[in-house]
Amino acid sequence: MSIITFQPGSILFAEQLNAAFEQVYSNAVNAVNQSLAANASCQSTAQRPLPTYIGQPCLDLQLGYVVYARQLNPPIWQNAEGVYPL
Repeated sequence: MSIITFQPGSILFAEQLNAAFEQVYSNAVNAVNQSLAANASCQSTAQRPLPTYIGQPCLDLQLGYVVYARQLNPPIWQNAEGVYPL
């Protein structure tokens, strides 16, 4: 990580500050997207993982949409409209 130095009050300061915020925001969004992709993909209905929390998303490629854990044990999944079991 590098330290960014600015000259307050200059146009360059505003541009540097904006660039720094864009980099931090971009890194955060990428981290969230990678986490969601790793945790949400299920391949098929039969290959869904055991949910670890209520509301856990799972992209069911067989159904073609995201389902959410409604219950942990036994696992029950629902779609975004609350329809279950799936």
